Amino acid sequence: MNEIDLQVKSPNSLIVSWEALSGSISPQKPPDFNCKRLIENLSYIQTSAPSAGIIIGFREHQSWLQAAFSQKAKHKQHIDRQTYVKTFSRQDLSWCTKLQTIEASFTSVFPFLYEEIIQSPMTLIGDLCHFIGKAPPSNLHQLLRDRRNLSPRSSSGQFVARSIRTVFPAHRGWMQLSQQIGTWLDRFAPTNEAVIDARLSSDLQDDWIRLLDLVSKSRGRDLTDFAARNLS
Repeated sequence: MNEIDLQVKSPNSLIVSWEALSGSISPQKPPDFNCKRLIENLSYIQTSAPSAGIIIGFREHQSWLQAAFSQKAKHKQHIDRQTYVKTFSRQDLSWCTKLQTIEASFTSVFPFLYEEIIQSPMTLIGDLCHFIGKAPPSNLHQLLRDRRNLSPRSSSGQFVARSIRTVFPAHRGWMQLSQQIGTWLDRFAPTNEAVIDARLSSDLQDDWIRLLDLVSKSRGRDLTDFAARNLS
């Protein structure tokens, strides 16, 4: 984070987008790592750009965990599905705590849901552009149609993706092809899922419902309907 100069002068909006600002999905990290990383980066942003606006996205916990597991499994072979979730503490997985921590430090915060991108992208982009004071891009429909980030979900699909990436580690075309082939193989094999115990699953569901209420109040838009959706 220290490599980013947040004090640069610009007549336009400066948007810094980096997933690692709120932590890591690495299977090697210790529990509570993400909480500490978020607080450290919020402190840096507050010192460097105290009037900054914060844009933060959330995804339903179990869907997010499975996507994170698949993302790492398509790169590395030894990702233990039994222990992966345990590398996150309950605080790491409390989206409500994350949002409340951010809102305690910044007055201008725009929280959104990954599920909005799937279900109501035009409304979301409209709200976001209003937040940053910009008009929506004229080619928005094309941008939404082109978005993709394939992650094979089966063991066989992940194996093929890893194998091709190993042979052609720096070739973007082969990397994309490996993910396409791996995703195609998913239709013939069961999903390789990270294990989430029943009690944690229940706690995460409660946190998600509370988060929807918090985001709805922050945005002035009722998003609680996403509690009943299973969009992945």
